[in-house]
Amino acid sequence: MTGRVLNQYEVQETLGAGGMGTVYRALDHTLKRTVALKFLAPGLSRTPTARAR
Repeated sequence: MTGRVLNQYEVQETLGAGGMGTVYRALDHTLKRTVALKFLAPGLSRTPTARAR
């Protein structure tokens, strides 16, 4: 995922990973600042409860 551009976000590095998913440091080109992006683990993204968390 590092190096990819998703919409206005340029993913720069992995910050951490766990049971819920993975968190990346990214540059938001619209706001011109660093942000954190969290991607849910594939199995969790299907459940409304996990998405709400």
